[in-house]
Amino acid sequence: MRNPPEQFAQLKILQWIGPLMAGATVFGVLKLHGFGSGDTLLWLTGAVMVLTWVLSLLSVWGSAWGSRHHLTAVAVEFLFLIAPWSTLLLPYFSKTGPLPGGRLSGLVLLFLLCSLLLSAWYNARRCPMPEGNEHKLKWPNCTIDLSKQTFTVSSEARPNNQQPVLAIGGGVASVGVYHWLSSQTTEQQMVVIGSLISLGICLWLCLVPMGRTLGQVWRVRQLEAMRGVRLTSARLPWLTKERQRFAFGRWWARTFG
Repeated sequence: MRNPPEQFAQLKILQWIGPLMAGATVFGVLKLHGFGSGDTLLWLTGAVMVLTWVLSLLSVWGSAWGSRHHLTAVAVEFLFLIAPWSTLLLPYFSKTGPLPGGRLSGLVLLFLLCSLLLSAWYNARRCPMPEGNEHKLKWPNCTIDLSKQTFTVSSEARPNNQQPVLAIGGGVASVGVYHWLSSQTTEQQMVVIGSLISLGICLWLCLVPMGRTLGQVWRVRQLEAMRGVRLTSARLPWLTKERQRFAFGRWWARTFG
Protein backbone atom coordinates (compact mmCIF):
# COMPACT_ATOMS: atom_id res chain seq x y z
CA MET A 1 0.00 0.00 0.00
CA ARG A 2 1.08 3.57 -0.59
CA ASN A 3 1.08 6.85 1.27
CA PRO A 4 0.08 10.14 -0.37
CA PRO A 5 2.93 12.02 -2.09
CA GLU A 6 5.08 14.40 -0.08
CA GLN A 7 3.65 17.49 -1.78
CA PHE A 8 -0.02 18.17 -2.48
CA ALA A 9 0.86 19.68 -5.88
CA GLN A 10 2.08 16.24 -6.98
CA LEU A 11 -1.31 14.80 -6.08
CA LYS A 12 -3.25 17.55 -7.86
CA ILE A 13 -1.51 16.75 -11.15
CA LEU A 14 -3.12 13.30 -11.01
CA GLN A 15 -6.57 14.69 -11.83
CA TRP A 16 -5.31 15.86 -15.23
CA ILE A 17 -2.60 13.36 -16.13
CA GLY A 18 -4.73 10.31 -15.30
CA PRO A 19 -7.59 11.02 -17.76
CA LEU A 20 -5.21 12.08 -20.53
CA MET A 21 -3.07 8.94 -20.25
CA ALA A 22 -6.08 6.63 -19.97
CA GLY A 23 -7.86 8.25 -22.92
CA ALA A 24 -4.81 8.17 -25.20
CA THR A 25 -3.95 4.53 -24.51
CA VAL A 26 -7.54 3.27 -24.72
CA PHE A 27 -8.14 5.19 -27.98
CA GLY A 28 -4.97 3.73 -29.51
CA VAL A 29 -5.81 0.15 -28.51
CA LEU A 30 -9.42 0.34 -29.71
CA LYS A 31 -8.37 1.88 -33.02
CA LEU A 32 -5.69 -0.73 -33.67
CA HIS A 33 -8.16 -3.51 -32.83
CA GLY A 34 -10.65 -2.03 -35.32
CA PHE A 35 -13.33 -1.53 -32.69
CA GLY A 36 -16.17 0.64 -34.02
CA SER A 37 -16.24 3.77 -36.17
CA GLY A 38 -14.69 7.14 -35.48
CA ASP A 39 -17.67 8.44 -33.50
CA THR A 40 -17.82 5.25 -31.42
CA LEU A 41 -14.13 5.54 -30.62
CA LEU A 42 -14.53 9.15 -29.53
CA TRP A 43 -17.52 8.33 -27.32
CA LEU A 44 -15.75 5.40 -25.68
CA THR A 45 -12.57 7.40 -25.18
CA GLY A 46 -14.57 10.28 -23.72
CA ALA A 47 -16.37 7.91 -21.33
CA VAL A 48 -13.03 6.48 -20.14
CA MET A 49 -11.60 9.97 -19.63
CA VAL A 50 -14.65 11.12 -17.66
CA LEU A 51 -14.55 7.99 -15.49
CA THR A 52 -10.84 8.33 -14.70
CA TRP A 53 -11.29 12.08 -14.09
CA VAL A 54 -14.04 11.42 -11.52
CA LEU A 55 -11.92 8.75 -9.81
CA SER A 56 -8.93 11.12 -9.82
CA LEU A 57 -11.05 13.84 -8.19
CA LEU A 58 -12.09 11.38 -5.50
CA SER A 59 -8.47 10.44 -4.91
CA VAL A 60 -7.26 14.04 -4.69
CA TRP A 61 -10.10 15.69 -2.77
CA GLY A 62 -12.08 13.01 -0.95
CA SER A 63 -10.17 9.79 -0.41
CA ALA A 64 -8.89 8.71 3.00
CA TRP A 65 -6.25 6.60 1.22
CA GLY A 66 -7.45 3.44 2.96
CA SER A 67 -8.11 -0.07 1.72
CA ARG A 68 -10.94 0.90 -0.64
CA HIS A 69 -8.74 3.56 -2.24
CA HIS A 70 -5.98 1.05 -2.93
CA LEU A 71 -8.39 -1.60 -4.20
CA THR A 72 -9.84 0.92 -6.66
CA ALA A 73 -6.36 2.06 -7.66
CA VAL A 74 -5.28 -1.49 -8.56
CA ALA A 75 -8.44 -2.03 -10.61
CA VAL A 76 -7.97 1.26 -12.49
CA GLU A 77 -4.30 0.54 -13.14
CA PHE A 78 -5.13 -2.87 -14.56
CA LEU A 79 -7.99 -1.64 -16.77
CA PHE A 80 -6.43 1.56 -18.08
CA LEU A 81 -2.69 0.87 -17.89
CA ILE A 82 -1.95 -2.83 -17.99
CA ALA A 83 -4.72 -3.82 -20.43
CA PRO A 84 -3.95 -1.18 -23.09
CA TRP A 85 -0.17 -1.36 -22.98
CA SER A 86 0.03 -5.15 -22.97
CA THR A 87 -2.24 -5.46 -26.04
CA LEU A 88 -1.26 -2.35 -28.01
CA LEU A 89 0.81 -4.14 -30.67
CA LEU A 90 -0.98 -7.50 -30.71
CA PRO A 91 -3.32 -6.68 -33.65
CA TYR A 92 -0.26 -6.78 -35.92
CA PHE A 93 0.02 -10.52 -35.22
CA SER A 94 -3.40 -11.14 -36.78
CA LYS A 95 -1.80 -10.71 -40.22
CA THR A 96 0.67 -13.58 -39.86
CA GLY A 97 -0.16 -15.34 -36.58
CA PRO A 98 -2.51 -18.29 -36.00
CA LEU A 99 -4.84 -16.30 -33.72
CA PRO A 100 -6.85 -13.15 -34.49
CA GLY A 101 -5.62 -10.04 -32.70
CA GLY A 102 -8.70 -9.81 -30.47
CA ARG A 103 -8.49 -13.42 -29.30
CA LEU A 104 -4.76 -13.14 -28.65
CA SER A 105 -5.34 -9.95 -26.65
CA GLY A 106 -7.97 -11.74 -24.57
CA LEU A 107 -5.58 -14.56 -23.76
CA VAL A 108 -2.85 -12.09 -22.77
CA LEU A 109 -5.24 -10.19 -20.48
CA LEU A 110 -6.42 -13.44 -18.89
CA PHE A 111 -2.81 -14.45 -18.26
CA LEU A 112 -1.99 -11.08 -16.66
CA LEU A 113 -5.14 -11.12 -14.53
CA CYS A 114 -4.34 -14.61 -13.25
CA SER A 115 -0.76 -13.49 -12.54
CA LEU A 116 -2.04 -10.50 -10.55
CA LEU A 117 -4.44 -12.62 -8.48
CA LEU A 118 -1.79 -15.29 -7.87
CA SER A 119 0.69 -12.65 -6.72
CA ALA A 120 -1.94 -11.11 -4.43
CA TRP A 121 -2.70 -14.54 -2.92
CA TYR A 122 1.02 -15.18 -2.35
CA ASN A 123 1.58 -11.77 -0.72
CA ALA A 124 -1.49 -12.20 1.48
CA ARG A 125 -0.24 -15.61 2.64
CA ARG A 126 3.08 -14.04 3.70
CA CYS A 127 1.25 -12.18 6.49
CA PRO A 128 -0.62 -14.37 9.02
CA MET A 129 -3.73 -12.87 10.58
CA PRO A 130 -3.06 -11.49 14.10
CA GLU A 131 -4.45 -13.27 17.11
CA GLY A 132 -6.37 -11.83 20.06
CA ASN A 133 -6.80 -8.07 20.02
CA GLU A 134 -3.72 -7.42 17.91
CA HIS A 135 -4.26 -4.75 15.23
CA LYS A 136 -0.98 -5.18 13.34
CA LEU A 137 -0.30 -6.87 10.02
CA LYS A 138 3.38 -7.68 9.53
CA TRP A 139 5.09 -8.47 6.24
CA PRO A 140 8.86 -8.93 5.86
CA ASN A 141 9.28 -5.36 4.58
CA CYS A 142 6.34 -3.45 6.05
CA THR A 143 3.90 -3.21 8.94
CA ILE A 144 0.31 -1.95 8.91
CA ASP A 145 -1.15 -0.90 12.27
CA LEU A 146 -4.90 -0.26 12.33
CA SER A 147 -4.85 1.08 15.89
CA LYS A 148 -2.31 3.80 15.02
CA GLN A 149 -3.44 4.17 11.39
CA THR A 150 0.14 3.78 10.17
CA PHE A 151 1.81 2.08 7.25
CA THR A 152 5.54 1.61 7.85
CA VAL A 153 8.01 0.45 5.21
CA SER A 154 11.44 -0.83 6.20
CA SER A 155 14.51 1.07 5.06
CA GLU A 156 15.53 -1.80 2.77
CA ALA A 157 12.23 -1.57 0.86
CA ARG A 158 12.28 2.21 0.41
CA PRO A 159 13.43 3.52 -2.98
CA ASN A 160 16.97 4.87 -2.91
CA ASN A 161 18.21 8.11 -4.44
CA GLN A 162 19.82 6.32 -7.38
CA GLN A 163 16.54 5.04 -8.81
CA PRO A 164 15.58 8.29 -10.63
CA VAL A 165 19.07 8.48 -12.13
CA LEU A 166 18.84 4.88 -13.29
CA ALA A 167 15.40 5.49 -14.78
CA ILE A 168 16.60 8.53 -16.74
CA GLY A 169 19.70 6.67 -17.88
CA GLY A 170 17.59 3.71 -18.99
CA GLY A 171 15.27 6.01 -20.96
CA VAL A 172 18.20 7.67 -22.75
CA ALA A 173 19.81 4.30 -23.48
CA SER A 174 16.55 2.90 -24.88
CA VAL A 175 16.63 5.50 -27.68
CA GLY A 176 20.00 4.24 -28.86
CA VAL A 177 18.91 0.60 -28.52
CA TYR A 178 15.78 1.32 -30.60
CA HIS A 179 17.77 2.90 -33.44
CA TRP A 180 20.22 0.01 -33.42
CA LEU A 181 17.45 -2.60 -33.47
CA SER A 182 15.56 -0.79 -36.24
CA SER A 183 18.65 -1.02 -38.45
CA GLN A 184 19.21 -4.71 -37.69
CA THR A 185 15.66 -6.12 -37.79
CA THR A 186 12.55 -6.09 -39.97
CA GLU A 187 9.31 -4.33 -39.09
CA GLN A 188 7.65 -7.60 -38.03
CA GLN A 189 10.59 -8.47 -35.80
CA MET A 190 10.41 -5.02 -34.19
CA VAL A 191 6.72 -5.60 -33.43
CA VAL A 192 7.57 -8.93 -31.77
CA ILE A 193 10.35 -7.36 -29.69
CA GLY A 194 8.16 -4.42 -28.71
CA SER A 195 5.31 -6.72 -27.71
CA LEU A 196 7.60 -8.89 -25.58
CA ILE A 197 9.07 -5.84 -23.82
CA SER A 198 5.61 -4.40 -23.17
CA LEU A 199 4.30 -7.74 -21.92
CA GLY A 200 7.35 -8.18 -19.68
CA ILE A 201 6.89 -4.76 -18.06
CA CYS A 202 3.16 -5.34 -17.53
CA LEU A 203 3.83 -8.79 -16.06
CA TRP A 204 6.37 -7.32 -13.64
CA LEU A 205 3.87 -4.64 -12.57
CA CYS A 206 1.21 -7.31 -11.94
CA LEU A 207 3.54 -9.63 -10.03
CA VAL A 208 5.42 -7.09 -7.92
CA PRO A 209 3.91 -3.69 -7.02
CA MET A 210 0.26 -4.31 -7.93
CA GLY A 211 0.19 -7.87 -6.60
CA ARG A 212 1.84 -6.75 -3.36
CA THR A 213 -0.69 -3.93 -2.92
CA LEU A 214 -3.66 -6.19 -3.67
CA GLY A 215 -2.38 -8.82 -1.23
CA GLN A 216 -2.00 -6.21 1.50
CA VAL A 217 -5.49 -4.85 0.81
CA TRP A 218 -6.83 -8.41 1.03
CA ARG A 219 -5.43 -8.84 4.54
CA VAL A 220 -6.39 -5.31 5.64
CA ARG A 221 -10.00 -5.82 4.56
CA GLN A 222 -10.11 -9.05 6.57
CA LEU A 223 -8.71 -7.34 9.66
CA GLU A 224 -11.07 -4.39 9.26
CA ALA A 225 -14.02 -6.77 9.24
CA MET A 226 -12.71 -8.56 12.36
CA ARG A 227 -11.90 -5.42 14.40
CA GLY A 228 -14.55 -3.03 13.08
CA VAL A 229 -11.89 -0.39 12.33
CA ARG A 230 -11.23 1.29 8.99
CA LEU A 231 -7.65 1.95 7.89
CA THR A 232 -6.89 5.50 6.78
CA SER A 233 -3.58 7.07 5.90
CA ALA A 234 -1.58 8.43 8.82
CA ARG A 235 -1.08 11.53 6.67
CA LEU A 236 -4.83 12.14 6.38
CA PRO A 237 -4.76 15.15 8.81
CA TRP A 238 -2.07 16.78 6.65
CA LEU A 239 -4.02 15.89 3.50
CA THR A 240 -7.22 17.38 4.93
CA LYS A 241 -5.39 20.58 5.84
CA GLU A 242 -3.95 20.88 2.34
CA ARG A 243 -7.36 20.32 0.78
CA GLN A 244 -8.85 23.09 2.93
CA ARG A 245 -6.41 25.59 1.44
CA PHE A 246 -8.35 25.52 -1.84
CA ALA A 247 -11.89 26.74 -2.48
CA PHE A 248 -12.72 23.54 -4.37
CA GLY A 249 -11.47 21.47 -1.43
CA ARG A 250 -13.64 23.41 1.01
CA TRP A 251 -16.66 23.02 -1.28
CA TRP A 252 -15.98 19.30 -1.59
CA ALA A 253 -15.80 18.90 2.21
CA ARG A 254 -19.07 20.78 2.70
CA THR A 255 -20.87 18.86 -0.07
CA PHE A 256 -19.57 15.31 0.38
CA GLY A 257 -17.89 15.38 3.77
